[in-house]
Amino acid sequence: MHRPEPNFNVAAQVKKQAEQNPSNTATIFEGKTTTYGEFASRVRAQARLLRVFAEKKLARYKLPIRLRMAGELPRNPARRVLKFQLRESLA
Repeated sequence: MHRPEPNFNVAAQVKKQAEQNPSNTATIFEGKTTTYGEFASRVRAQARLLRVFAEKKLARYKLPIRLRMAGELPRNPARRVLKFQLRESLA
Protein backbone atom coordinates (compact mmCIF):
# COMPACT_ATOMS: atom_id res chain seq x y z
CA MET A 1 0.00 0.00 0.00
CA HIS A 2 1.31 3.45 -0.95
CA ARG A 3 1.65 5.97 1.87
CA PRO A 4 2.25 9.69 1.27
CA GLU A 5 5.35 11.35 2.66
CA PRO A 6 5.07 12.42 6.35
CA ASN A 7 4.63 16.14 5.63
CA PHE A 8 1.95 15.61 2.96
CA ASN A 9 -1.07 17.80 3.75
CA VAL A 10 -4.25 16.42 2.17
CA ALA A 11 -6.36 19.43 3.16
CA ALA A 12 -3.91 21.85 1.54
CA GLN A 13 -3.80 19.78 -1.66
CA VAL A 14 -7.60 19.59 -1.90
CA LYS A 15 -7.91 23.33 -1.28
CA LYS A 16 -5.29 24.03 -3.95
CA GLN A 17 -7.06 21.80 -6.48
CA ALA A 18 -10.45 23.35 -5.65
CA GLU A 19 -9.03 26.82 -6.33
CA GLN A 20 -7.08 25.91 -9.48
CA ASN A 21 -9.26 23.21 -11.06
CA PRO A 22 -12.77 23.25 -9.51
CA SER A 23 -14.29 21.25 -12.38
CA ASN A 24 -11.80 18.36 -12.18
CA THR A 25 -12.97 15.09 -10.64
CA ALA A 26 -12.01 14.76 -6.97
CA THR A 27 -13.68 11.47 -6.10
CA ILE A 28 -15.54 8.62 -7.72
CA PHE A 29 -17.61 6.49 -5.37
CA GLU A 30 -20.17 3.91 -6.41
CA GLY A 31 -20.22 5.40 -9.90
CA LYS A 32 -20.93 8.96 -8.68
CA THR A 33 -18.29 11.60 -9.39
CA THR A 34 -17.66 14.69 -7.30
CA THR A 35 -15.64 17.66 -8.54
CA TYR A 36 -13.15 19.56 -6.40
CA GLY A 37 -15.53 22.53 -6.41
CA GLU A 38 -18.41 20.41 -5.09
CA PHE A 39 -16.13 18.77 -2.55
CA ALA A 40 -14.90 22.14 -1.24
CA SER A 41 -18.49 23.39 -1.03
CA ARG A 42 -19.51 20.35 1.01
CA VAL A 43 -16.55 20.77 3.36
CA ARG A 44 -17.51 24.43 3.96
CA ALA A 45 -21.13 23.41 4.60
CA GLN A 46 -20.03 20.77 7.12
CA ALA A 47 -17.80 23.31 8.87
CA ARG A 48 -20.76 25.70 9.16
CA LEU A 49 -22.95 22.92 10.59
CA LEU A 50 -20.25 22.03 13.10
CA ARG A 51 -19.99 25.69 14.11
CA VAL A 52 -23.78 25.97 14.60
CA PHE A 53 -23.76 22.76 16.67
CA ALA A 54 -20.90 24.06 18.83
CA GLU A 55 -22.67 27.41 19.35
CA LYS A 56 -25.67 25.53 20.79
CA LYS A 57 -23.58 23.34 23.11
CA LEU A 58 -20.66 25.54 24.22
CA ALA A 59 -20.27 28.86 25.95
CA ARG A 60 -19.23 31.61 23.54
CA TYR A 61 -15.70 31.86 24.97
CA LYS A 62 -15.18 28.11 24.39
CA LEU A 63 -16.00 28.21 20.67
CA PRO A 64 -13.13 27.26 18.37
CA ILE A 65 -11.56 30.10 16.41
CA ARG A 66 -10.77 27.87 13.44
CA LEU A 67 -11.38 24.31 12.32
CA ARG A 68 -8.64 22.19 10.78
CA MET A 69 -9.08 18.96 8.85
CA ALA A 70 -6.60 16.19 9.58
CA GLY A 71 -6.19 12.86 7.84
CA GLU A 72 -5.02 11.26 11.05
CA LEU A 73 -3.64 12.32 14.41
CA PRO A 74 0.01 11.73 15.35
CA ARG A 75 0.18 8.72 17.69
CA ASN A 76 2.83 6.81 19.60
CA PRO A 77 3.22 3.00 19.40
CA ALA A 78 0.62 2.64 22.22
CA ARG A 79 -1.84 4.57 19.96
CA ARG A 80 -2.01 7.60 22.28
CA VAL A 81 -2.29 10.99 20.61
CA LEU A 82 1.00 12.91 20.62
CA LYS A 83 -0.39 16.25 21.73
CA PHE A 84 2.93 18.09 21.54
CA GLN A 85 3.32 17.15 17.86
CA LEU A 86 -0.29 18.14 17.22
CA ARG A 87 0.31 21.57 18.82
CA GLU A 88 3.51 22.05 16.77
CA SER A 89 1.71 21.22 13.53
CA LEU A 90 -1.04 23.75 14.32
CA ALA A 91 1.36 26.55 15.25
